[in-house]
Amino acid sequence: MRPTPGVVYASPFGSDTLGTGSLTEPFATIAKATSAALLRSPTYDNPVVVLLLPGTFTENVELEPFVVLVALDPTSTDVNGNVSLHAAAWIAASSPYTSMNNFRVMGNLALDFTGVTSGGLVNYLNGYVNNSTTVIGDPTAGGALSLELVSPSDVSVTGASLLTDSCTYAGSVQIKSTSAQPAFWEPFGDTCDATAGVALSVDATAGQAATVLASGNLGTGAVGLTLSGALSAFTGSVTDIPSSVTRAAGAPPPVLKSAASGLAYTPAVLANWSGTTPASVADALDRIAAKIGPIP
Repeated sequence: MRPTPGVVYASPFGSDTLGTGSLTEPFATIAKATSAALLRSPTYDNPVVVLLLPGTFTENVELEPFVVLVALDPTSTDVNGNVSLHAAAWIAASSPYTSMNNFRVMGNLALDFTGVTSGGLVNYLNGYVNNSTTVIGDPTAGGALSLELVSPSDVSVTGASLLTDSCTYAGSVQIKSTSAQPAFWEPFGDTCDATAGVALSVDATAGQAATVLASGNLGTGAVGLTLSGALSAFTGSVTDIPSSVTRAAGAPPPVLKSAASGLAYTPAVLANWSGTTPASVADALDRIAAKIGPIP
């Protein structure tokens, strides 16, 4: 049977020697299926899909630009190994990207965009990372990982961007800039495992900004926040309030937005306020205006 155009199949019960990459004659490994996909010359506008049939693939996987990995059954498809980028291919490609959907990574997810000077993006939908997730950005172009409906363990992002939606965390999360590249994390609708607790570090001591812009439910878990460096920043809603905050190396306090009272306010000098300190910027401005009289 001839393979479907634009689709290559892989199954742990297939064959790399006898398989053709079709649904009835799948390859046995993701590596072989990916090699076959590359023969079809995938591009930015015309990616090739590698469809993973249920089972456990015991191998390390190198992601190729414009080759998308999709499992048919997210509850019974695992990669028992590490997932990384095929560095030479990503460096050579223009605006490279890929997606991986509906399977679990039982090893590490390690994405190093060094040398990818036209930017790079990996999307991961509906999955799980058993060990660590690491993203290292290129000094000039950075790089980005997008997670949706993924449960990662320890996450480290250095000089790159992390965009997440409806994810659950149960380990540490480190957002760290470099001297050349900022670091950024935007969690949307994410939660933290309240039992395990999450240590969140935002480190801008290397020189560039390190920013977390939360709009979810990080505060539903035990989140210990550490801000380091004057260019570190944490902005979130009232549902993102950390359980504890540590500031170092001139770090500013976190900024928390409240739908009821506007932008939350933490006085830098308590002695400037008598009685109850204002809890929001709106409250502080109203009290200042009342003190100095009508403002034209």
